[in-house]
Amino acid sequence: MDQPRDLPNSGTNFAGIRVELCRRHSARGVGVFRRLDPRYEVDEMTKSDLVQQVAKDTGLSQNQTSKIVNEIFDAISDALQKGEDVRITGFGTFRTAETKERSGRNPRTGEEITIPAGKRVSFAAGSGLLETVRGESSGKRQVA
Repeated sequence: MDQPRDLPNSGTNFAGIRVELCRRHSARGVGVFRRLDPRYEVDEMTKSDLVQQVAKDTGLSQNQTSKIVNEIFDAISDALQKGEDVRITGFGTFRTAETKERSGRNPRTGEEITIPAGKRVSFAAGSGLLETVRGESSGKRQVA
């Protein structure tokens, strides 16, 4: 498949920002540009990365660790679905909140629409997590 002529080649500068052509993200195979500007780079840990790290730290197999991580996520999800708060001491609290029906605008047409009531999930970081992120603690927490 040829690259569109009006778009620069992958890895070139476009409007002063390094970009890369990503065909895998395109529904029509035309290509999508992704910013490679260091100001917009975000380091992230995926679920797979989490499983690998926990497996390495505990000496368990990745298969065992994956099952444990999935069970933890399922337990948190089930509790939130029931409307319960999930408080993990030193880490944080997950909770749900009811949202009211409200009016809004369709950004494309400007037409006024009604946004239905629903639930949202929030997370409040605990003091132990905040200290770790800020660099105020010495490292790993001790398990009680």
